[in-house]
Amino acid sequence: MSKQIQLAVVDDHPLVRDGIVHAISCAASLRVVAEGTTAQDAVGIVRSHEPDLLLLDLNLPGHGLGAITEIAALQCRTRVVVLTASEAPEDVMAALRGGASGYLLKGIGGAQLVEILIRIHGSELYVSPELGARMLCDISRAGKGIPADKAPLLSERETEILVLIRRGLGNKEISFALQLSEKTVKHYLTNIFRKMGVHNRTQLAMRG
Repeated sequence: MSKQIQLAVVDDHPLVRDGIVHAISCAASLRVVAEGTTAQDAVGIVRSHEPDLLLLDLNLPGHGLGAITEIAALQCRTRVVVLTASEAPEDVMAALRGGASGYLLKGIGGAQLVEILIRIHGSELYVSPELGARMLCDISRAGKGIPADKAPLLSERETEILVLIRRGLGNKEISFALQLSEKTVKHYLTNIFRKMGVHNRTQLAMRG
């Protein structure tokens, strides 16, 4: 029998938390090892238990995004998965930049949640598909902020990637947001660097 995936659940709504724990308890491959209600609980659980996965809401007492960043700084094995009601693209981006490995919306079914958690534990990055269109619309609007003399040089996809680079996202996060492989993102980056006359991200940022 393969080793169970250890999971911690942090949500300040008891009914929601109980429902998540119940759904997880039905899966033989997952085991809940700790529960919490605040951002500080989340950090404390990772310090004391270092579970494989930490499932937390963004809207926690003490600020969920701050907890994600603090946990990432610990450089431990725990992968953080956001389960929240927020569909705001800026929250998705902030969670990814902070170090989250997944972003899911509340309302997801128990069986699907278990399946996705197992995939994330296997080193996949995941964002709820229904957020994809919202994120791309946000990227498109933000793209208008790119200097006019540079925008015509880039394709629509290259423009989207440039916007995400300027938001501080790495290749993994960009591939995650745009549903592209990292190899494809690197290919687009090579084209962007060539068209913009730079050799790396730092030079690209300085072209701001």
